[in-house]
Amino acid sequence: MEIYRCRGLIDETPAYQRKLAEINRLRAEHPILLTGRFTVPDGITLDTKNGLLAAGYTEGDCVAVVVTTPRDRAASGAVSVAGMKCVGSSAAVNLAPNGIAVLEFRK
Repeated sequence: MEIYRCRGLIDETPAYQRKLAEINRLRAEHPILLTGRFTVPDGITLDTKNGLLAAGYTEGDCVAVVVTTPRDRAASGAVSVAGMKCVGSSAAVNLAPNGIAVLEFRK
């Protein structure tokens, strides 16, 4: 069975190629995305009014929260995980349409 989107080369789909590069960069920067257990842990809180979604990957005392907006519009908000602190400089996200971000939290 052939799938239509797989009939060409990746060079023929520049938007898909850019998104794939972005996802691969996030995987390299956050190894927990490949080694952790996918979950939607209790305690993830999104402070947003405009459509952000979040899920987590857990490993040991670390939770990586993947935040995305499923719509073709920008979204922003803050993420917190009960009993944990954000490893990066900020737990706030400002995403472009169809954007994605990863925030890591530790106890």
